[in-house]
Amino acid sequence: MLLIIKEFLIVLLLFALVKVAMVIFRPVHEIISSITLSIGKGVIYAATAVIVLPKKISGKASVNVSESNDDIPFSERINKFFKSIAAEAVKLIGIVYMHNKVSYSICPNCFTKYSEPRYVCPKCGTVYHSLEPSNNGVFSIECSCGYKIPVTAYGKRKLKTLCPTCGNENPIPEIESFVIAVIGGRGSGKSTFIENSELSKISTGKEVFYETIIEDETGKEKHIMVVETEGKDFISSENLKQHKYYEYNSGFIFIIDAFSVGSAKNFNNETYILSDVLDTTILNLQKNYNLKPGERIQKPTAFVLAKSDMLDNVNIKKESPKFLIENGEEVFVNKIHNNFTTYKFFKTGLKENQEIINWITRNM
Repeated sequence: MLLIIKEFLIVLLLFALVKVAMVIFRPVHEIISSITLSIGKGVIYAATAVIVLPKKISGKASVNVSESNDDIPFSERINKFFKSIAAEAVKLIGIVYMHNKVSYSICPNCFTKYSEPRYVCPKCGTVYHSLEPSNNGVFSIECSCGYKIPVTAYGKRKLKTLCPTCGNENPIPEIESFVIAVIGGRGSGKSTFIENSELSKISTGKEVFYETIIEDETGKEKHIMVVETEGKDFISSENLKQHKYYEYNSGFIFIIDAFSVGSAKNFNNETYILSDVLDTTILNLQKNYNLKPGERIQKPTAFVLAKSDMLDNVNIKKESPKFLIENGEEVFVNKIHNNFTTYKFFKTGLKENQEIINWITRNM
């Protein structure tokens, strides 16, 4: 019994050390949440130790305990009890370890954003949906093939991982990824804008996207994924629902075709109303992604006037809203003011395109 008490005190000391580390490294709201959860689990363990175990020692087990539980040796019960505590301690250590690590992935094949991938046994290929420290293994579990599969936060990062939606093999990212959606009507110039930006084209699945690595003001690297939504998908919000990145994207680039504005519409082969594209985007966020009616979109949005260099006798700099209003798009401009909190008007150009992406990343 003295040995059991000694081990119990050691585990409590380990918990205390982990909590001190969490206070140092984690935000206050995360600390409170984690401590509350751990205290709750600790109360359950303590109740088990104080109520159930003494009764087993004295032979006065509760009448509600089944015969199968009575058959479990007391030493095994003690072993499971301390394994449970040890597993929780290892989980907390994992939380501290993951503090400055990326905790999610974005699948480049189906654009699902997920925090828990599928893990693959290196020996036999068995896929595990979740790996966590538990009674079955504090540091590792044994696969049916005999391989010891790590379950710690550090050990799991060495395994092959799959997207839980499409099964695509995706390595655990070392830097955070952010998605910027390029939207606009058919023929507005979305593809031209992307191709004239300093981005690398990636084609791995249904969505073709472009990427770059940008450093923020602190020197921290960010993986930027720029993806174009085809103009035909703005016919209805149901068409936009298929694009999963609208749920978590970090910003929008709305391409405005200068020849779809006011009197210039006659020169545009594509027939669509500028405001309709904006309305469909907003409706998609309301119907499918919990944006409340009347609520403004918080994500930074760049409204980019494309093909303005093709207009005769028009000098467009920062006067894009003025140009739009003077050419019959006052309703469109008012919708921007009423539905977005962080937005800015730009025009296209090699220098301007990179500045647009930089502006969004600064405001994410």
